[in-house]
Amino acid sequence: MNIRDLHGFNLLALGPDSVDLVTFQVQSKGNLSDHLRALASQAAVTLRSTLAVRGQPVSLSIKSDVVATIDIPAIPLTTTYDVVGGKLVPTFQNGSNATRLRLVWTPPTGMRVVLVMAMTKSETGWSIVRDRHYLLAVDTTKTVPGWFRLPLPNTYADAQICMGTYCYEHPTIAAAVSAGVAQFLDSPWNSDLMGDRGNTHALFSFDAKTNNAAPPDQAWTGICSRVNNVLFERIVL
Repeated sequence: MNIRDLHGFNLLALGPDSVDLVTFQVQSKGNLSDHLRALASQAAVTLRSTLAVRGQPVSLSIKSDVVATIDIPAIPLTTTYDVVGGKLVPTFQNGSNATRLRLVWTPPTGMRVVLVMAMTKSETGWSIVRDRHYLLAVDTTKTVPGWFRLPLPNTYADAQICMGTYCYEHPTIAAAVSAGVAQFLDSPWNSDLMGDRGNTHALFSFDAKTNNAAPPDQAWTGICSRVNNVLFERIVL
């Protein structure tokens, strides 16, 4: 066969505030073309710091779908609190009558927290996959390898985040990432999927006088649980 039988390509469109992936396809011929397309579809294009959302760079892994990774330098925990041992700890009470505070937690030294979202191309733009939002931590000192799940409610055992109801369809990748980050940072927390409160309080506590995040009394890698998923291989740090 000759090169004219090869077909199909992706065009990555970059703008000052947007990124999009456009697929062009023409008629196919021959088995070799099919094999070449299958081989190409297995490779991911990696783009680091392509966009910025709320001042944080967004990196992308692009195949037929897109996996976006953004750093989360602080997590606002809007929920209920109690005083335990001179510290404020979140109790995540449900109910409309509960009094909530919005305290901002920052990761301890050596921890990097990222939000990971998968998106697929839709007829109108980009659709965030509903069950593929992950909140993950990694050891920046590389002393303990792997990915970790934070001991928070609204989080499944595999580190998926229950994001609640919001718009999943967006015209561009940038708009989809921005909406996902806003939903995560601006939503209140409750006790759904609550696990071991001891681990939660060990990592998430605040000085009762200043409301500043208090460092944990032990290594955070011993508080968080390890997780793994084939999707994590496409996380771009």
